[in-house]
Amino acid sequence: MYNHQLDTFIVVADSGSFNKAAEALFISPPAVIKQINLLEDSLGVRLFTRTHRGLQLTKAGQSVYEDARYIIAYCRESVERAKKADDTQPSVLRIGTSTMTPGQTIVDMWTQIREEIPDIKFQLVPFENTPENAREILKNMGKNIDIVCGVYDERALKNWQCAAQFVADVPMRCAVSVYDTLAKKDRLTVEDLHGIFSHPVLSEIGSKYGKTAAQIALKWNTQRGVSILPKSVHVERMEQNIDIWDFTLTDEDMQKIAELDLGHSEIVDHDSPEFVKALNGMKV
Repeated sequence: MYNHQLDTFIVVADSGSFNKAAEALFISPPAVIKQINLLEDSLGVRLFTRTHRGLQLTKAGQSVYEDARYIIAYCRESVERAKKADDTQPSVLRIGTSTMTPGQTIVDMWTQIREEIPDIKFQLVPFENTPENAREILKNMGKNIDIVCGVYDERALKNWQCAAQFVADVPMRCAVSVYDTLAKKDRLTVEDLHGIFSHPVLSEIGSKYGKTAAQIALKWNTQRGVSILPKSVHVERMEQNIDIWDFTLTDEDMQKIAELDLGHSEIVDHDSPEFVKALNGMKV
């Protein structure tokens, strides 16, 4: 009943950024930009100006923004009233699906679900699977997506007031580089995925100092005079990587950790000719 590019316009205006709007809408930034460009072309006005502080509404954009919220709300209410008046309107279950959280498990239950709810229909809603999107989906469950199949965390469910229902045990698959030591295994364990940072010795030592296993591993290297370049894109982990200078490992601690040496890297196989060849071909 209205131009749905207005929905994208509202989100962009509220967030002040194409990237943030893309995360909220579960689509790519180029897709957001394309929708805004199409809306501007159809209206014949410029809606945003780009500044060093982000996007700002033009006077025309501000006018559209004020009216768009009313238009969208009125149209949605109109549709809801029409659906309530139409008893034949089927129920639609919107299933969020991505590469890491495919909706096939629910789709496979189609026949069983139809027996219980004959009029129900499924709608698959694709989204980009990132940590930010996952949090937004849980926070806004029922707004664009009704259900997502995948592993879940009880704390996250409680935080965002969502419920989970066990459906089935399905195998998890991991994609790793061909040069990764995990690529040599046919089946992985949880310990394989956590690696050295889940080792009980590091965890036990960490509990004495109130530190994580990763912080103990970093401290062990710095006390041996080894320069380290820890990688992280998460602020919390960056802070943890820095917070290793208020304690000192004992000689006994250092010896226990030294005995954990596996004799090889858990990240890549340095003895692999293919890996050496790949490194040799890299350009900086």
